Amino acid sequence: MNQKTLLAVSLSFLVLIVWMYIESGIKKKYQQADHSEKKQVTEIVKTPDLQVKTAKKTDAIKPVIKKTTLPKTITLENGQIKIILNSENGRAQNIFLKEFPSTPDNTNPVDLEENSLENINTFSLSFNSIIDPLEPEYSKGSFTAKEAVLEGEIIINGFPLHIKKMISLSTNYAVHMNIHIQNTGKNSAVFNYLALLGSDIGPSINKKKESSFDVKELACLPYNNDEKLLELLKKPMIGNQKTAENFENARWISLDNRYFLKIISSEKSLPGEAFLASRQTDEKAAYMLAAFSRKITLEAGQTSVDAYTYHFLPKNRGLLNNSSEKFYLIFRHNKLMKFLSDLMYEIIIFINKFTSQFGLSIVLMTILLKILTYPFDQASLNSMMKMQTLGPKQEEIRKIYKNDAAKMNQEIMNLYKKEKINPLGGCLPMLIPLPVIFALYGLFKNMVELRGETFLWIRDLAEPDTLFTLPFSIPFLGSDFNLLPIIMTLASIGQTMLTPQVQGNSQSAQQTKMMNIMMPIMFFVIFWKMPSALVLYWTLQSLLRIIQTLISKNKIFQPAIIKNRR
Repeated sequence: MNQKTLLAVSLSFLVLIVWMYIESGIKKKYQQADHSEKKQVTEIVKTPDLQVKTAKKTDAIKPVIKKTTLPKTITLENGQIKIILNSENGRAQNIFLKEFPSTPDNTNPVDLEENSLENINTFSLSFNSIIDPLEPEYSKGSFTAKEAVLEGEIIINGFPLHIKKMISLSTNYAVHMNIHIQNTGKNSAVFNYLALLGSDIGPSINKKKESSFDVKELACLPYNNDEKLLELLKKPMIGNQKTAENFENARWISLDNRYFLKIISSEKSLPGEAFLASRQTDEKAAYMLAAFSRKITLEAGQTSVDAYTYHFLPKNRGLLNNSSEKFYLIFRHNKLMKFLSDLMYEIIIFINKFTSQFGLSIVLMTILLKILTYPFDQASLNSMMKMQTLGPKQEEIRKIYKNDAAKMNQEIMNLYKKEKINPLGGCLPMLIPLPVIFALYGLFKNMVELRGETFLWIRDLAEPDTLFTLPFSIPFLGSDFNLLPIIMTLASIGQTMLTPQVQGNSQSAQQTKMMNIMMPIMFFVIFWKMPSALVLYWTLQSLLRIIQTLISKNKIFQPAIIKNRR
């Protein structure tokens, strides 16, 4: 490994570190970028003593209570979703995604309302404030297996209103909510109301198993810039801090975690508001509210009709990429990474149609990528090995011209030219795997299809392959014992030992030896808590590289040895 190769490896590692840092800190990045959009978002309220204006429940705003004729709960269900509604307020108690277990060990379906605050749920309306929803106690209605119609009365600022809320299941994880508001009084009525996305998203995460990927993010898609999400409530909370934020003209609002997301969209471009605060039971946990805001003026007898669509989705890349609403933006990739991640995804999904085993599909994808990049890898190996055969001649030139650096470099370049060796030939091909590993990192960290998928001893390809838990904790690694990163590191060391090295005691040789020690250690730490799917890919790449190097050594060194003997 010469100095240029060493530089390429060092730069590759540096880029990898920077990329991981950017990915882990992407929330802060979006926060800084989003606040440059002055027309789209108001200043975040950062003070811990934020006072939210909440209307008092007096005669100005009150529901008209009548005895209900509906059951306490209503169940709506199709092949994908099961929703349990509270018929008194029309809010979701549970939203089950029937195809996805809550955990790999629990066959009960995921409940996206599992973490929601009481009385601040999906489908909530509020004629009051975002943190204190107030709507009618629905007194009558009807329902079928896929639709519920609820009706009730409410008085707002002295204006009597009749509210009809209709919730119906659609296809592709969508649920429609139509709101009819009729002014039943004799005077013109002016009022505001909010249509809430909810206060959190499930499922719950075991604190001991929580990783850096288990992040909840709230965002909206602005009407005038539909290629970039506007990230909401990105200021980290300290203690019992509260943060509020308003936004203008959004197409949809989303709340997502690692594998699932909730979205509310409107047929109109609407303003909205968001609110973040810590839970009383756990200051480190937070609830995140978001809602569309409507200001309505109705003459006596008039009725307004608003249509919203909720989407309760797995983070299935194929499903989101096919959305006409650009839901794929929640992956938060730039265009290059989106292209590469989508390409890797399509390859894996295509292979999996034949294998029905994602672990095996990743193995075959790795082999396929190795075949495609083989010419570049081979050119790199050939260049490094040929340069290694020139080691004695280079050392001789360095001794002769040790006091004339310019002449020494000129003679070495003449040697390369004579032997028809490109000194950069061993460097540039080594950079090719970097975009692929970045794309796979972006793909595997929230690829819902990998969730709970087993392979060999790996119990979950989306998580580290923990075999057991140690009775003590190791700095930077924790207490979990993961086997695959150890195999990866051993393969990396084996690959390094076989890779052509700079000979002698020169500074370049010493740097190379140090790098050969540090690189496997650093990658070991970085990949220790990565998804097993990513570690599996990198391990297989190292093993395939070892095989390729062994074959290349026989082809290049044997003729060189015979030539030298002659």
